[in-house]
Amino acid sequence: GHATTPRTLTGGGPRLDLARLELFCRAAELLLGETAFTVGADPGHARGRALRHTAARRLATAPHDRPPPDPAHWSGHPQLRHWWTTLTGRLAVPARLEVHRAAPHAHAYRAVVRRTPHEPGPGYGPGPLLGEAVEATPGDAAAFAALAAVTTVTTVRTAAAATPGGAPPPPSGGAAAPLAAAGVPTAAWEDPGWTGGWLADLAGREEALQDTLHRLYGAGPTTTPPAPERDSGLAGLLRSFGFTVLHTPEEAR
Repeated sequence: GHATTPRTLTGGGPRLDLARLELFCRAAELLLGETAFTVGADPGHARGRALRHTAARRLATAPHDRPPPDPAHWSGHPQLRHWWTTLTGRLAVPARLEVHRAAPHAHAYRAVVRRTPHEPGPGYGPGPLLGEAVEATPGDAAAFAALAAVTTVTTVRTAAAATPGGAPPPPSGGAAAPLAAAGVPTAAWEDPGWTGGWLADLAGREEALQDTLHRLYGAGPTTTPPAPERDSGLAGLLRSFGFTVLHTPEEAR
């Protein structure tokens, strides 16, 4: 068994079923050992989550010595407009959004949303992190970061403890998009302003994004499960139900 402190997990996603899947994976990871395992509904989903976690952690400590992408190239993303309006309008949260490219010429971007300090200026920090994302386009990254910020704010307001220390969970973003879009026809009029259209676009970019993150941040986790006779405990139970459990210790992530 696992001795754990009771807590309530909350999460968000482009759709309710995807939010539930993210919560399930996150809860399983906390029980297995938060920094040692990544869980996904299949190998691609688990790998996408693990690579995003790695990229976000590495980029959080990297110097931003390059100019950010022109906001004109991503600020019109319809999903970003929706979630940003929800955050700063309906929830009335003063916030700042920043987007940076992961590496020169790479099709990978990290976006972060921080609460604007009450007294910004010299001597004051940048404000607490509300949400972050790593995606293949600046618009997708900004949209998922804004969605994550909305989740963080509503979590605090409902007095639910999402993660130890109150920090947002690692970003997962569009890792589940291929699962959501598989076998689902998209109408010609479903542009990224519609959830189905957005998920289809994300699914089409996911493989290339994972390849880019793999190239930038090393070999990453293996999707090869251990031998059945060694596959016991919670990890074995998850695998028996079709989930993928990757061993992703800190030094490999």
